[in-house]
Amino acid sequence: MKIKICGIKNEDEAKIINECRPDIAGFIFAESKRKIDSNKAKILRKIIASDIQTAGIFVEQNEDEIIEIYNEKIIDIIQLHGNYDENTVQNLKEKTNAKIIKVIRVNDNSYEINTKADFILFDAYSKDKYGGLNKTFNWNIKINSNVPYFVAGGINENNVVEMIKKLNPYGVDISSGVEAGGFKTKEKVSNIIKIIKKELNL
Repeated sequence: MKIKICGIKNEDEAKIINECRPDIAGFIFAESKRKIDSNKAKILRKIIASDIQTAGIFVEQNEDEIIEIYNEKIIDIIQLHGNYDENTVQNLKEKTNAKIIKVIRVNDNSYEINTKADFILFDAYSKDKYGGLNKTFNWNIKINSNVPYFVAGGINENNVVEMIKKLNPYGVDISSGVEAGGFKTKEKVSNIIKIIKKELNL
C-alpha cells in the first residue's frame, strides 16, 4: 500500500518525510492553511529524498499553471480536485509524464469509475470545501473502478486499520491525522506508517 503524507509546508516537515519514508509527499498549491507557492515547493523538493515522489494538489487551477509547476521538476504526480473533466486529464497526460490522481468527494453509496486518470482518490464531501476537512466518509461504500484508488479524509492512527479492512485501497492519504498544533510531527508520521506496515505484514 502506498502511503502519502500531504500538506508539506516547511523544511522541518520535509526532513520528517526523509526520516519516516512515506512513498509520496504532497504539496498544496490551492487555497488552504497548508498552501505553499512554487518557489517554496522547489526548496522543499530539493530537501526531500529523490526516491520519494511528490504530488501537487490543485483545485480548479488552469492547465498552464499545473504544467508549469510540473515542468520545474517540483512534482511527479498531479492531484486534481474540482470539476476537471476527462479531457483535462487526457491533456495533462499528453503534456506531462506525470501520474494523475482524480479526486472524488464521496456523496453516494456506490461508485462505478471509468477514468483516464491513473488513480482515484476518495475524500469526504463538503459543499463548501475541497479537501482538508479532517472527517471520514462512509467506508462501507461499494467501489468498482478501472484504476487503483487512494482513500483520504480524517484518517489517523486510531482508525487507519479499520479503513484498510473495509476498503483495501491502493494507497492512503494522510494530513491532519499526523499533525499536532497544525504541524506534522515525526512521532505521528512514524507511528501511522508502522501501524499500516504491521497491518499489511510489510
